[in-house]
Amino acid sequence: HDALVMLGRLAEQGFTSDAATNDDFRAVRQLRQWPELEAVITTAARPVTPSALPVSPPAVSAPAVSAPAVAPVPRRIEDALRATGVGVGPAGLAYDRVSSRFVVADAKLRKLVIIDERSGHVVDLVTSASAGFYEITGLEIDPVRGDLWVVSAEPPAPGADRSPASALHKLQLVSGRPLEQITVPLDLQPCRLQDVAVTRDGGVLVLDAIGNRVLRLRSATHTLAPVASLHVQGSTSFAAAGDRIVYVAHASGVVRLDTVTGAVVVV
Repeated sequence: HDALVMLGRLAEQGFTSDAATNDDFRAVRQLRQWPELEAVITTAARPVTPSALPVSPPAVSAPAVSAPAVAPVPRRIEDALRATGVGVGPAGLAYDRVSSRFVVADAKLRKLVIIDERSGHVVDLVTSASAGFYEITGLEIDPVRGDLWVVSAEPPAPGADRSPASALHKLQLVSGRPLEQITVPLDLQPCRLQDVAVTRDGGVLVLDAIGNRVLRLRSATHTLAPVASLHVQGSTSFAAAGDRIVYVAHASGVVRLDTVTGAVVVV
């Protein structure tokens, strides 16, 4: 199944493969999801012909008449995915379109669970026993590279003589296998990693709720470095828009941060 998901991810990126004929993928072709994947692979491998290119409509003398707008059909509440009988204290949610699975973080139990969109089945993906999570505070999927990024932090301890530990975790999205753990160094303390975002070019940013700032992962040295101060209170989450812009939600609104210039604009 891991191979099935990765083949789908590659096909959606435009890569072709011989999975339909290669004997190494015989077991993959026996999975029930194979026909759907085969259609995606066939589409990715199909060359673009001149006849398939868009053709400009001929000029007409009569004025064009716009077609009436069709309102989208709202999804009924009854169609919502329900995972009954599962006690999860959610701290984050991400959706992997390739495998049609939701990844849900359980903060208190310090684990990630998978909810299959088609079957509704719930299974553990990875727990703190293998990944070294503290209380999970946020997660983000890098769909291009197939990585799952998670941030976690120790719960606040009033009167403690040290800052609570916090870390950034990198996992393999399909299997949940831990790949790397980056802890916050002493020179960045006090710090609490509250959320993580991935930019379009693969850059990894984390939100520090205590320092009210954004940090960047330096891939060459596997360390965290400050990007900009936010000058807000109660930052809770953020999301990347492109390669340099992030939007940060805080106690009284949303700000737009340029990670290159450090400029913060109230939205």
